[in-house]
Amino acid sequence: MRRRLANPPDPIGQATVAANRNRPRDWQLIRGEVLAILPHGPRSSRSVAELLPYGLGSALGDGEAVAVRVDVEDDYQSFQRPELERFERGRDFYVADGSGHALVRSSDASGRLHDRVELHLDGAFRTHRIDSTGARGARTAYLRALRVGQPVHLMGCLHVEPDLSGVGAGQGAYREAPVIAVFSGEQAPLHLYDDAAFHQLAAWHALPWYRKLSVLVRNR
Repeated sequence: MRRRLANPPDPIGQATVAANRNRPRDWQLIRGEVLAILPHGPRSSRSVAELLPYGLGSALGDGEAVAVRVDVEDDYQSFQRPELERFERGRDFYVADGSGHALVRSSDASGRLHDRVELHLDGAFRTHRIDSTGARGARTAYLRALRVGQPVHLMGCLHVEPDLSGVGAGQGAYREAPVIAVFSGEQAPLHLYDDAAFHQLAAWHALPWYRKLSVLVRNR
């Protein structure tokens, strides 16, 4: 992975052509902008905001989200360890980088991420208070989201499918049906990074081994 991170992301169009010629590569890395176009199918019938528990959909703020990570933490109480809860929701979406488009299948029809999807979001977060109930005390939710119009790095294995949506029009060769690159968390590991998370990952892998060891020892 270190060698792959040392090189810039592949253009989506180039990765699509390579995969269409039966030369797919493991752990391809691309970077694109999340598009507002909805993929076809029942998975996109509900917004991510509608899938969040505790009424947190209204706390997402402006901009349509395609993936959300929520960390819920109990208020501090003396001599008690606060309970932590994390949940992630998302929907399928398209990305584009100017050279082509790709479809990202990250979640099932209920909005839960596939087991092989890893969501890495380290950008700015929003907070929301969850009022106490009879069973639980007051808590604070920390929400991070990947939104339409934002850049995303995708690392995983891609394949190509016929492009029935028209989003990838023009990527097929002469007399060939257009195809579109597909990253699917159903079939292989898939990592989604916002810019903040990816820059941290790349910086860590760029360190020599002795610097990494020094950091690990200091943080023990």
